Amino acid sequence: MDAIRAANGDTIFAVNDSAIGVMAVDPSGNVVAQVPGFIASSVQELGHGDWLISDSLVLNGRVAEVVPSTGQVIWSYGPPGFCDSCLGMPRDGKRTSSGNTLIVGYGKDRVLEVNSSGQIVWAYDRVGSGPRRVREVLPLSSRVYLPIVFR
Repeated sequence: MDAIRAANGDTIFAVNDSAIGVMAVDPSGNVVAQVPGFIASSVQELGHGDWLISDSLVLNGRVAEVVPSTGQVIWSYGPPGFCDSCLGMPRDGKRTSSGNTLIVGYGKDRVLEVNSSGQIVWAYDRVGSGPRRVREVLPLSSRVYLPIVFR
């Protein structure tokens, strides 16, 4: 589960339950938006109000930009499954200031940066050794990102 505070004061929750998916509640606790159908491990509110959702459901295995008021997916990346080009189960996605998207693929030990056309412009595979897994990506600056791993 992930939660962020939106610019308007609402709280946006990414829930690991496809019946709930991602929802926003206002400061009074009223649900103001909900996008079901995602096993959401993280969410980022983008500057124009859309949500970037990491959908870790293996059958979906994608990071998607969604219009919260309609649930429409307007951009996504991630062939599902465990093939070489697949994400496995995306754990985290972050849109960068360049417009590219950083994606952490849990289960594939992979961090990808993809452009809006879905082309991989940077990749780092096999973070750490042994049973380590990438947890999330933290921005250190506009161009440097730190993969966080755990055992």
